Amino acid sequence: LSSCQRSMGTKDGVGAASGTSSTGRQRIVVSTDIGGTDPDDNQSMVHLMMYSDKFDIEGIISSPSFGEGSKEELLRMVGLYEQDYPALARHNGHLVAPDSLRKLCKQGRHAVRVGRATVRCGFWCGGHWRMSRRHSTTLRT
Repeated sequence: LSSCQRSMGTKDGVGAASGTSSTGRQRIVVSTDIGGTDPDDNQSMVHLMMYSDKFDIEGIISSPSFGEGSKEELLRMVGLYEQDYPALARHNGHLVAPDSLRKLCKQGRHAVRVGRATVRCGFWCGGHWRMSRRHSTTLRT
């Protein structure tokens, strides 16, 4: 196991190696460029909230490559979910409450253009923000 995986382990031996929590559900962190140039991420957030009882969501991070994606857009989507949550919870009492989802929303780093490459820095690991660099080719406009 990497040091990151070891730091995410749990006392009962269930954790990063298996990807499941003590509940038996998959542990996930969602990274999205929501609020960017394509509305498909908003639709994906709706799907995530509707299936929130199927996963142990550990974080929802806005990390746009292009555009103005932000934590505020994540919070706006949670606010829309909150409007329907009472009715949804009557049909499925295991959905994650809006307040719990809000606590999971974080702002990732916006991509920084360096020449013709986009540099994205940082990731969440073991309850701590870690810094790294990954280069990817940007689209020419």
